[in-house]
Order: sequence, then structure tokens, then C-alpha cells
Amino acid sequence: MRLTLVLTACVFLCGCSAEPTPPQPSPKPYVMPKEFTITPTAERGPEGEIYISGTTNFPDGMKMWVQLGPKKAKEDAIVKGGHFRSGPLYLKVATPVTGRQSLEFVVYFNGAWQNNTVLSLLGEAIEDKGGPSAADQICIGTSRLTRVITPATVASRRHRQNPLSTMAPQPALGPILIRRHARQVKWEEHRTMPRRLTPSSLAGARPDAVSPPAITGRDADLSRLVGVCAHAVLERWDFTRPRMEICTVIEQACFRYVAQDHPHLMACVTEDLTKLFENFLSSKPYKKLQRATVLGREVPFVMPLREGQIMEGVIDVIYRLDDRIWIADYKTDDVAAEDVQTRADRYRSQAEWYSRAVSSALGLASFSFQFVFLRPGIAVDV
Repeated sequence: MRLTLVLTACVFLCGCSAEPTPPQPSPKPYVMPKEFTITPTAERGPEGEIYISGTTNFPDGMKMWVQLGPKKAKEDAIVKGGHFRSGPLYLKVATPVTGRQSLEFVVYFNGAWQNNTVLSLLGEAIEDKGGPSAADQICIGTSRLTRVITPATVASRRHRQNPLSTMAPQPALGPILIRRHARQVKWEEHRTMPRRLTPSSLAGARPDAVSPPAITGRDADLSRLVGVCAHAVLERWDFTRPRMEICTVIEQACFRYVAQDHPHLMACVTEDLTKLFENFLSSKPYKKLQRATVLGREVPFVMPLREGQIMEGVIDVIYRLDDRIWIADYKTDDVAAEDVQTRADRYRSQAEWYSRAVSSALGLASFSFQFVFLRPGIAVDV
């Protein structure tokens, strides 16, 4: 059984923005309320996008679909500790959305997002209202839920057994078993063959090209989040801006990618990124980027690889300097200056795949590739 709750509201949008309060985990077990409530707030982001956040008494892990405005822009929001925050709505639109707008929440109770305890409490609440009913609407307090029941069907089949005397003679088993084994081998090859590959995954498949972790000796989540946030900062950062403004961009990236799912790592990621960019913004590669003309940032590509396989990836930055096109790939590895060349050699196969993608997609016959190691502030041309 799937229970659906649809709530509608209206919000007023203006040009201001607000700093939301990070969600705090609730230590208490969930108790089914007499009625479900949502208190939403609309916030405008730095690029004109809109975020819907607020408080609710839905259980943790509840997934909500938030729809805003006449164009029904939709984003997900996950309840955590009684708080929720949607993804960006109306991002990069020509005319910012303002004024009074309709807001709709669609919420599902099912086993994909709720544990057995929450579903059991919901079942008890329904039984308290008079037991199972064929009605489509179920009321809990002033909240109205839509119940959708999909009955299972069992089809019985009757097979008529032909007498042995009328059955055709069976072929020899030897050739059949050989063909069957060959099909199983081929199927296993296709089943285990990855369909989508990245330059990083192909480099990792080579014993001499295994990339070490981005930050050695640290938590895996911290290493991954530092890399994600560093790329997000550089995607939005104007190389001609004053250096002191980088802190604001770092905070925005951490709030977007770290605050909701890893609040305990916010301080560590912010501190690590601040030190990383202090070094990089004083380096020779950064001064080179300040003089360059940026042609593209975080440029995605997809290209055929082999039968049944495709290569997909993202090029960090493409720029022109002194009548030369450069392809650059940022690295957040924790590596000393004297070991940068050795580390770059391990990534060499990635450079080959990125170069093939650029040559195929843009038709460029001549360009250069470099790895930019952000922590030591060193670029290695490949």
C-alpha cells in the first residue's frame, strides 16, 4: 500500500536572501502526530535561484517533491531532524521569479523511505479510524492522505502433457551443452562489462596507474567532499576577483554539498579548503589563469569507446593563452612539491582520454594538456 499526502501553500518571493539554520538531528523516536504540518520559507540564492526550506513533523528520511510557480519547477527535499531544504528552483532563468507563487508538496509513505516502525505507527493510526476501507481518502487529524492499493493477480495455467509416443526424438546433448556453455561465457562477459566508463576508472584499472587517495590518511568522506567542493568553487570563481572574496564562495560550496548530509565535517572541509586556496591563489598556475581567456568550465563530454561502452567525463577548464588552447584538470592530492611529477605520471592515461574527447568534440588538431595540483600550486604539462 502506498499513501500519498499532497499539501499546497503560497509563498511571496522577493530579491533578498536568508541564511537557513542547518538541520539538527532529533534524538527522540518518532511519534505519529494527530495531524501533519509543514511550515515553508522561500529563500533566494546568490544567482537568483529559489530554495524552499522549513520545519515539519514528518519522520526523518521522508522524501518530498516541492513544486513552485506556474511552470511547476520541481526539486526533492529530505526531512532530517524536523527540517528540510529543497534543491535550487528556477536556476539560471532569464527573468527571476518574484511575487506571490503557488507552492505544492507531494509526500509518499512507503517502504523505500520509511522504516517498519514509522509504517507500523501509520497503520495503527489508520486502524484507529475504523479499520481498512475501500475509500480513496484517509484522514488523520486534519491531514488527508490518498491510499492506492494495487491487488496482486495470480494466473493459473494448465499444460497438457503429450504422450511419449508422439514426442519427437531428442537431439544429442553434447552439442547442446557446448553451445550452452559458450552462451554462458559470453553472457558473463557482457554482464560484468561496465557500460559507462570515466577516464579515472580506466586509469585505476592499470596496476601502474592506481591513483592514491586525494588526501592520504584522512577520512574517505572528507577527501571526497574536499574534492567536490574545490571543483565547485573553481567552477564559479572569477580569476580576476579579489582574493579575500574566495572565503564566501567556499562557504557557499560547503553549505550546498556538506551541510545537509555531513554536518559534522563542515568545519574540517572549510578549514582544508581555505588552506588549499591560500596556496593556489599565490601560485604561478593561478597567475597564468588570470591572464587567460576561459572558454569553458566543467565541460561534460560523452564519446563511444567500444561495442556497448561509452566514455563520459567532465573537463575542469578549457582556456586560451598566447594563441594556444589549454585543457586543465584540477587535482586536490595531498602531495609534496618534489613528488608532483611522479604523481602526474600516474594520471597520464586520464590526460590521453581527455585529449581524445576534446579533439573529437571540438575538432582541435593542436592543444596542450596540464594537471594543476592545487595544494602545492604546481602545474604539470603532459
